[in-house]
Amino acid sequence: MSFNLSVDHVICGNTVMSAVSDALSVYDNGELFYEDYTSEVLVFEDSSLRDYNKSRREGVSIRGFSRGKVSFVHSPIVSQESMVDLSKKVRNHTLIQPSIQNNKPVNNRELVNDLYSRVGEDDKLINKIQVLHEIDKLIRDKNSLVKQVKITLQVSSQSVAILPKSMKYLSDRRPLVSLSVIVVIEKEGVSAQGSKIIGGRKSIDLLLESKIEVAQSALDQAIVNLDAKSCPGGMMPVILSNGFCGILLHEAVGHGLEGDFIRKGLSTFHNLYGKKIAQDGITVLDSGIIKERRGSLNFDDEGTVTQETVLIKDGVLVGHMQDNINAALMGVESTGNCRRENYSYQPMPRMTNTYMSPGNASKEEIISSVDRAIYAVAFGGGQVNITNGKFVFSTVEAYLVENGKIQHPVRGITIIGDGATVLKNISMIGNDLELDSGSGMCGKDGQSIPVGVGQPTVKIDEILVGGTQV
Repeated sequence: MSFNLSVDHVICGNTVMSAVSDALSVYDNGELFYEDYTSEVLVFEDSSLRDYNKSRREGVSIRGFSRGKVSFVHSPIVSQESMVDLSKKVRNHTLIQPSIQNNKPVNNRELVNDLYSRVGEDDKLINKIQVLHEIDKLIRDKNSLVKQVKITLQVSSQSVAILPKSMKYLSDRRPLVSLSVIVVIEKEGVSAQGSKIIGGRKSIDLLLESKIEVAQSALDQAIVNLDAKSCPGGMMPVILSNGFCGILLHEAVGHGLEGDFIRKGLSTFHNLYGKKIAQDGITVLDSGIIKERRGSLNFDDEGTVTQETVLIKDGVLVGHMQDNINAALMGVESTGNCRRENYSYQPMPRMTNTYMSPGNASKEEIISSVDRAIYAVAFGGGQVNITNGKFVFSTVEAYLVENGKIQHPVRGITIIGDGATVLKNISMIGNDLELDSGSGMCGKDGQSIPVGVGQPTVKIDEILVGGTQV
């Protein structure tokens, strides 16, 4: 799909293609990567538009690599001359000769569909402001305890063009939208907060079809948290709700299955391929091909078509997420998981949409199976060591479960553990798989990218809970 005829014409012209081809001929692999990114952010607070920002970023980079050694240059100047100059720099920066025999498997999947929805796009600022007014009024009219409402709407588009060593030119325009609602309520001097974020690779019109549900969810969570009580701590069962609680799986397990960490021996799972690392019934996948999801891409940032990759199957480690560099060094194919924050960053193996497959238990069966436990519905902040999977997560909505029944909301919960142990302590898996609503951002080595997570309701038999009850 063509997005910018002038850039298409420059990159596909004989001059640039010849220069890039010559530059990459001295490397095992590489690519030219062009990006044109636009973003519009509206922040609505105190019942009025508080901030508005519109920005654009454009640039091009060229990378060549052989046997893991990389030459990488970039420029914010997009022209035939700059691309030829970058090509010459990469050509002259050769660090190591290409492999004498480059017999590494190559991913030759064909691009078959468009994973984004663009119908009904509305670029009128006044219409966006009006929608934010409507959401603010809706929340305030529903409950007199509301003290503050903050709404953030972000609409962005990333146009990319990739010219790999094969000279098979690819271009794409990747939409991304998100709507965040934060509600603060107060009663008798006690305040509480609720929040909800939705998003995805779709048009703003499709996103805003859910504006009423988003507003209600944020308000409901604030009301729940207003009545939250202090919580007991110690080792105990924890039930994780479906959907965004999959962020724990993403952080504590997913990063350790990325190809660079595996190859360098930095991951807890680096020497466990084909081994049992989780309980029976646990299957974990990473999929870049789920329509409209935040982490989905038609092809990755090296030009490899995305796919669904099984990482853990029935408890056995069967896959990793790969880019071209690490895949070549490990003698496997890229899985289409190479991503970068923007043109000025070198790409690396990253997750797309990572989730656990459903099991057979209902949520009610899982809750009724415990004598005393914490039921975590939504996570807020957390800290994770992405190489060893050790984590500390705090909840923004959680409940105490006693005698198989939900008792009341609790506050101040932290959950402390590590991914490898959690995988072995999951004893029940729900039949209610849900992907997150579209709020995920993932950081690694200073680069932030949009991702998706998901899971069914799961029961962890024992994990350390930090509470507030004295």
